[in-house]
Amino acid sequence: MRKRQATKLTIADCIIIAVLTCLTVAYAARYVSFSQHPFEDAAILMRYSKHVAEGHGIVWNIGEQSVDGATDFLFMAAVAGLHRVGLPLELAVRALAASAHLLTVIIVYIAIVRIHGASRWLALMSAAYLAVGPGIAYISAHFGTPFFALFVTTTWCLAYWLRETEQSHLLSLAFAMSALLMGLIRPEGVFLAMFMFLAVVYSRGAGNSKIIGLNIAAVFILIGGLYFVWRWNYFGYPLPNPFYKKGGGHLYLSSLRVSLDNAVLMCAPFLATYLLAAIRSKAAVRDAVFSFIPIGGFVGLWVLLSNEMNFAMRFQYPILPVLLISWPAMVGGFAGPVKWSASRHGRGVVVAISWR
Repeated sequence: MRKRQATKLTIADCIIIAVLTCLTVAYAARYVSFSQHPFEDAAILMRYSKHVAEGHGIVWNIGEQSVDGATDFLFMAAVAGLHRVGLPLELAVRALAASAHLLTVIIVYIAIVRIHGASRWLALMSAAYLAVGPGIAYISAHFGTPFFALFVTTTWCLAYWLRETEQSHLLSLAFAMSALLMGLIRPEGVFLAMFMFLAVVYSRGAGNSKIIGLNIAAVFILIGGLYFVWRWNYFGYPLPNPFYKKGGGHLYLSSLRVSLDNAVLMCAPFLATYLLAAIRSKAAVRDAVFSFIPIGGFVGLWVLLSNEMNFAMRFQYPILPVLLISWPAMVGGFAGPVKWSASRHGRGVVVAISWR
C-alpha cells in the first residue's frame, strides 16, 4: 500500500475549473444537436420513464405486464423523477446527461491534481480531452451514458484514495455505495465494481483490504440483495434483460474485437504511457497494473454480449475517464511542474530543466 499526501486545490485551480466549465458548456452548446431525435435505445428508455412518472410502473404499454426493457435502471428512475415534477421528457434526459458530463470533466481535473499532484496543464489537457469527446454525441442522442460515466469516475477516485490511505470504514463505505450505484445504473457496473475492488486488493494486499471487502459485501448483499429480490419479484426473472436478449451464455469474439478497437481509438493518445511505465520502475509498473485491471477487465467483458446498439462506442466510453485519471501515474516525475534554471558556463549559458 502506498501513502501519498493529497495536493490541495489552490485559487489557480479554482480559476482553471471555472474556465474549463465555461469551455465545456460553450462546446456543448455549439455541438450538441438539439434537433436530433432520440436514438432507438434512448427512446425506449424514455418511454419507460414516462410511464413510471405517470404512475403506471415499468411497462412498455400501459396496463400490460412489467418489462425490464430499460437497461439504465437508475437513470430511468432519475429521468422519471424530473419528468414527474414537470420537466419535459427530452429536456430531463439531456439535463441529466449534460450535467453528468460537466461534473465528470471537473472531477477528472481535480483528481489528477489532488491524487497525483500533477501539473495543472496536464490535468487541464486530460479534462479538456474528455470535454470534447464522445459525451457530446450521447447528449445529442439522449443516452444516459455520461450519467453512468460520472459514477464510474467517482468510484475510481475513491478506489485511488483507498489505495493511498490507511483503512477507513467511512471511505470504504463510500466506495461500496458508489460502486452499488454504478451497478444500479447499468448491469455491467457490477462487474466494473468487482474489477476496481480487485485493483485495490492488488495494490494494498489482501490483508490490508479486509475492511473494504467487508463493506462491499455488506452493501451489495444487504442493499443490492433487496434490489435483486424486488426486481425478480417485479419482473418475474432474476437477470437483466440484455443477458437474455444479447448474451444468452454465448461468447461474441466479434464484440470483443470491436471493444478493443473502440478502447484503442478513444484512449490512443495516452496508451503509450503504459509502455513508459514498463521501462521506468517497478512502482510505475504497479501503477500501470492497478489501472489496467478495471480497464482491461471492462474491455474484455463485452465478449459476453452482442455489439448491437453500441452507438458511438458508448459501451466502452466509461473507461475513458478511468484512463484519464490514471495515466499521469505512468509518467511519474514528468507529470509534475516544470522547473527551469540557468547558469553561466564559460562563455555560454547552460539551461537545466527538471520536473518535480
